[in-house]
Amino acid sequence: MSPKRQIVNHEFGSSYAYQQFGFVQVSSAALAAHQQLYLDITIPTGGYLYTYVANESNVSASTSVYFDDFTIIHTRNASTLQVAQTTDYYPFGLAMAAQSYQKQSSLDNDYLYNGKELQDEHNLGWLDYGARMYMSEIGRWGVVDALAEIYHTDTPYGYVLNNPLSFIDPDGRQVEGVTKDDARKAHEGFNKVFAGEKFDTFRALITRSGKKGDGKTFNKIDADALSGALEGLEGDDLALAELFAGAINSDDVHKVEFAELGDDLSSGAVEGMNTTMTRLFTDNNLTVPTMPTSRKADEVKAAGGSGQNFPTSVGSHSVILEGTGITNSGGRREIDTFHEVFGHGIPTAKKTTDAINNRHAIQRENLVRRVLGIKQQRDGSNHSGGKLSNPSALPKIN
Repeated sequence: MSPKRQIVNHEFGSSYAYQQFGFVQVSSAALAAHQQLYLDITIPTGGYLYTYVANESNVSASTSVYFDDFTIIHTRNASTLQVAQTTDYYPFGLAMAAQSYQKQSSLDNDYLYNGKELQDEHNLGWLDYGARMYMSEIGRWGVVDALAEIYHTDTPYGYVLNNPLSFIDPDGRQVEGVTKDDARKAHEGFNKVFAGEKFDTFRALITRSGKKGDGKTFNKIDADALSGALEGLEGDDLALAELFAGAINSDDVHKVEFAELGDDLSSGAVEGMNTTMTRLFTDNNLTVPTMPTSRKADEVKAAGGSGQNFPTSVGSHSVILEGTGITNSGGRREIDTFHEVFGHGIPTAKKTTDAINNRHAIQRENLVRRVLGIKQQRDGSNHSGGKLSNPSALPKIN
């Protein structure tokens, strides 16, 4: 059996659009003697090439593999093509100055380790990951992890759990609408939940992208501003605000769309529903049928009532139903929004068990109900997973 070690490359265009992928794997011959690997690729246009060696199988005394003399050779097929810049890195992202190169008179490329932009004001050398600034020379973030309560056994300043060979931290991603109108409706719901004078400062931190603040993406919440906005909040109010901010500033993308019966679902929702249905067939040892390329909102009602959440490669995708023929939980669309986007979406992105996912959704919804002053709490008896013994406990992923 060949050890799963390989040379990998990813090619991106000048605008960072993904173009092609390639790899060459070590064969079983490397278990007995030194093996040379070659990976020849043709770059059609100017852009960026990300190349690395990877060890992706369990290491044992009989299968250990070590790489050395890793070299990239650029052969020009046109006189106008030239390498402008190369940068090699230590595992935590510090550049190897002696092995890096930049062509004289060329413009600086500030998108470096993991494609993150260098912020070099005052020679700080920070990398902008979106939610936080990263200091590669010490392998630490400049501020506390917004999801520190989930990784309570690790330092909130540590980069990728101190294991950059196994983990990545993409960019501190966010909640976003499929369309601007979807984002507007979600925003309206958030403001209705965080209503009243006690939430005035916190509510002001919930903003969207775009010059007019009407974009699809919800902006990260600044850590210092958040700390000030949480002062004075307590109990359920504080718990919900902290959980909400943690999701907004997390490493996952939670998309949300609103639909009425008869509407066509977005391609993201169709893909998510197809993935869910495929899993159901597979888990039950059934033949997976050909999945449709389009679906109606009516299927969400048939499967999940007034909303449904699906897994995606970067987080989750929620569909919230509204309009004629739909009864939202508690009679309020914003409750369904929190139930699906945050209740199911967070554990979905973390790939938890179904039991944890369903428990988290009910407990998250009940927390929202208490903040809204709704006395009735759901016990889960009319929800996937069944009745809970602790439906009013604060939601946790464990």
